[in-house]
Amino acid sequence: LLRRLAAPLSLLALMSGLIAYWLAWQYTQHVVDRSLADLATAISRQIQIDGPNASVAVPPLAQAMFSDPVEELVYRISDGDREIAGDSNLPLQGTNVRRMHFAYVFETTHEGTTVRVAQVRVTQPTGNPIVVEVGQPVRHRFEIAAEFLIAIMMPLLLLLLAGWAIVRRVVNQQLNPLTDLA
Repeated sequence: LLRRLAAPLSLLALMSGLIAYWLAWQYTQHVVDRSLADLATAISRQIQIDGPNASVAVPPLAQAMFSDPVEELVYRISDGDREIAGDSNLPLQGTNVRRMHFAYVFETTHEGTTVRVAQVRVTQPTGNPIVVEVGQPVRHRFEIAAEFLIAIMMPLLLLLLAGWAIVRRVVNQQLNPLTDLA
Protein backbone atom coordinates (compact mmCIF):
# COMPACT_ATOMS: atom_id res chain seq x y z
CA LEU A 1 0.00 0.00 0.00
CA LEU A 2 2.86 2.35 0.83
CA ARG A 3 4.40 1.68 -2.57
CA ARG A 4 1.08 2.50 -4.24
CA LEU A 5 0.92 5.81 -2.41
CA ALA A 6 4.52 6.78 -3.27
CA ALA A 7 3.80 7.44 -6.95
CA PRO A 8 0.77 9.75 -6.40
CA LEU A 9 2.61 11.65 -3.66
CA SER A 10 5.67 12.04 -5.88
CA LEU A 11 3.47 13.22 -8.76
CA LEU A 12 1.79 15.67 -6.41
CA ALA A 13 5.20 17.03 -5.37
CA LEU A 14 6.34 17.35 -8.99
CA MET A 15 3.16 19.08 -10.14
CA SER A 16 3.13 21.48 -7.20
CA GLY A 17 6.78 22.30 -7.92
CA LEU A 18 6.06 23.03 -11.57
CA ILE A 19 3.05 25.17 -10.71
CA ALA A 20 5.05 27.02 -8.05
CA TYR A 21 7.87 27.72 -10.52
CA TRP A 22 5.41 28.98 -13.14
CA LEU A 23 3.77 31.27 -10.57
CA ALA A 24 7.15 32.53 -9.37
CA TRP A 25 8.22 33.21 -12.96
CA GLN A 26 5.00 35.10 -13.79
CA TYR A 27 5.25 37.17 -10.64
CA THR A 28 8.92 37.93 -11.30
CA GLN A 29 8.18 38.96 -14.89
CA HIS A 30 5.50 41.38 -13.74
CA VAL A 31 7.51 42.90 -10.89
CA VAL A 32 10.72 43.38 -12.89
CA ASP A 33 8.84 44.80 -15.89
CA ARG A 34 7.04 47.20 -13.59
CA SER A 35 10.28 48.34 -11.93
CA LEU A 36 11.97 48.93 -15.29
CA ALA A 37 8.92 50.87 -16.51
CA ASP A 38 8.91 52.93 -13.31
CA LEU A 39 12.59 53.82 -13.72
CA ALA A 40 12.09 54.88 -17.35
CA THR A 41 8.98 56.84 -16.39
CA ALA A 42 10.85 58.63 -13.59
CA ILE A 43 13.53 59.82 -16.02
CA SER A 44 10.88 60.85 -18.55
CA ARG A 45 9.10 62.92 -15.90
CA GLN A 46 12.38 64.65 -15.08
CA ILE A 47 12.85 65.41 -18.77
CA GLN A 48 9.39 67.00 -18.84
CA ILE A 49 10.20 69.06 -15.75
CA ASP A 50 13.58 70.23 -17.07
CA GLY A 51 12.19 71.09 -20.50
CA PRO A 52 14.88 72.54 -22.79
CA ASN A 53 17.56 72.02 -20.11
CA ALA A 54 16.94 68.25 -20.01
CA SER A 55 20.01 67.41 -22.08
CA VAL A 56 22.17 69.04 -19.40
CA ALA A 57 20.29 68.14 -16.20
CA VAL A 58 19.20 64.55 -16.90
CA PRO A 59 22.50 62.74 -17.71
CA PRO A 60 23.98 63.11 -14.18
CA LEU A 61 20.66 62.03 -12.67
CA ALA A 62 20.46 59.00 -14.95
CA GLN A 63 24.06 58.06 -14.19
CA ALA A 64 23.34 58.21 -10.46
CA MET A 65 20.13 56.17 -10.79
CA PHE A 66 21.58 53.39 -12.94
CA SER A 67 25.11 53.05 -11.61
CA ASP A 68 24.51 50.08 -9.25
CA PRO A 69 26.78 47.30 -10.60
CA VAL A 70 24.74 44.56 -8.90
CA GLU A 71 21.60 45.41 -10.87
CA GLU A 72 23.49 45.65 -14.18
CA LEU A 73 21.07 48.24 -15.52
CA VAL A 74 21.70 49.70 -18.96
CA TYR A 75 20.00 52.82 -20.21
CA ARG A 76 19.76 55.07 -23.21
CA ILE A 77 18.32 58.54 -23.63
CA SER A 78 18.09 59.78 -27.19
CA ASP A 79 16.16 62.33 -29.19
CA GLY A 80 16.59 60.52 -32.48
CA ASP A 81 19.21 62.93 -33.79
CA ARG A 82 21.72 62.59 -30.95
CA GLU A 83 22.41 60.55 -27.87
CA ILE A 84 21.78 62.46 -24.65
CA ALA A 85 23.03 59.85 -22.19
CA GLY A 86 23.66 56.17 -21.70
CA ASP A 87 24.61 53.35 -24.04
CA SER A 88 23.90 54.17 -27.68
CA ASN A 89 24.11 50.44 -28.56
CA LEU A 90 20.93 49.60 -26.65
CA PRO A 91 18.39 48.74 -29.39
CA LEU A 92 15.22 50.78 -29.76
CA GLN A 93 13.02 47.77 -30.52
CA GLY A 94 12.74 44.08 -29.79
CA THR A 95 10.40 41.13 -29.40
CA ASN A 96 7.82 40.02 -26.84
CA VAL A 97 6.48 43.59 -26.59
CA ARG A 98 4.07 44.45 -23.78
CA ARG A 99 2.48 47.78 -22.89
CA MET A 100 2.63 48.87 -19.26
CA HIS A 101 1.09 52.20 -18.31
CA PHE A 102 3.30 54.79 -20.04
CA ALA A 103 5.97 52.34 -21.20
CA TYR A 104 6.53 49.58 -23.70
CA VAL A 105 8.51 46.63 -22.40
CA PHE A 106 10.34 44.26 -24.75
CA GLU A 107 13.22 41.80 -25.02
CA THR A 108 16.27 42.43 -27.13
CA THR A 109 19.94 41.53 -27.35
CA HIS A 110 22.56 43.94 -26.07
CA GLU A 111 26.25 43.07 -26.26
CA GLY A 112 25.46 39.37 -26.61
CA THR A 113 23.11 39.27 -23.62
CA THR A 114 19.32 39.06 -23.67
CA VAL A 115 17.91 42.08 -21.85
CA ARG A 116 14.41 43.20 -20.98
CA VAL A 117 13.95 46.88 -21.80
CA ALA A 118 11.32 49.44 -20.80
CA GLN A 119 10.91 52.32 -23.23
CA VAL A 120 9.12 55.62 -22.66
CA ARG A 121 8.73 58.33 -25.28
CA VAL A 122 8.57 61.97 -24.15
CA THR A 123 6.98 64.30 -26.68
CA GLN A 124 8.74 67.61 -27.14
CA PRO A 125 7.20 70.91 -28.23
CA THR A 126 9.76 71.05 -31.04
CA GLY A 127 11.70 68.25 -32.67
CA ASN A 128 11.67 64.52 -32.17
CA PRO A 129 10.38 62.86 -29.02
CA ILE A 130 13.00 61.89 -26.48
CA VAL A 131 13.23 58.14 -25.98
CA VAL A 132 14.16 56.84 -22.54
CA GLU A 133 15.13 53.16 -22.26
CA VAL A 134 16.10 51.19 -19.18
CA GLY A 135 17.12 47.54 -19.45
CA GLN A 136 18.33 44.66 -17.34
CA PRO A 137 19.70 41.23 -18.27
CA VAL A 138 17.03 38.51 -18.25
CA ARG A 139 19.20 36.26 -16.06
CA HIS A 140 18.28 38.47 -13.08
CA ARG A 141 14.71 37.27 -13.52
CA PHE A 142 15.81 33.67 -13.23
CA GLU A 143 17.68 34.46 -10.02
CA ILE A 144 14.67 36.23 -8.51
CA ALA A 145 12.31 33.45 -9.65
CA ALA A 146 14.63 30.86 -8.06
CA GLU A 147 14.56 32.78 -4.79
CA PHE A 148 10.75 32.89 -4.89
CA LEU A 149 10.62 29.21 -5.74
CA ILE A 150 12.82 28.27 -2.80
CA ALA A 151 10.71 30.42 -0.49
CA ILE A 152 7.53 28.77 -1.78
CA MET A 153 8.78 25.19 -2.09
CA MET A 154 10.56 24.72 1.24
CA PRO A 155 7.37 24.84 3.34
CA LEU A 156 5.58 22.81 0.67
CA LEU A 157 8.24 20.10 0.73
CA LEU A 158 8.19 20.03 4.52
CA LEU A 159 4.42 19.60 4.47
CA LEU A 160 4.71 16.87 1.86
CA LEU A 161 7.31 15.00 3.93
CA ALA A 162 5.19 15.38 7.05
CA GLY A 163 2.15 14.10 5.14
CA TRP A 164 4.13 11.15 3.84
CA ALA A 165 5.35 10.31 7.36
CA ILE A 166 1.81 10.53 8.75
CA VAL A 167 0.41 8.30 5.98
CA ARG A 168 3.20 5.78 6.54
CA ARG A 169 2.59 5.70 10.28
CA VAL A 170 -1.19 5.37 9.95
CA VAL A 171 -0.96 2.66 7.30
CA ASN A 172 1.56 0.68 9.35
CA GLN A 173 -0.57 1.13 12.47
CA GLN A 174 -3.67 -0.14 10.66
CA LEU A 175 -1.89 -3.02 8.93
CA ASN A 176 -0.06 -4.34 12.04
CA PRO A 177 -3.13 -6.20 13.41
CA LEU A 178 -3.67 -7.80 9.99
CA THR A 179 -0.01 -8.76 9.75
CA ASP A 180 -0.18 -10.34 13.23
CA LEU A 181 -3.19 -12.41 12.16
CA ALA A 182 -1.42 -13.65 9.05
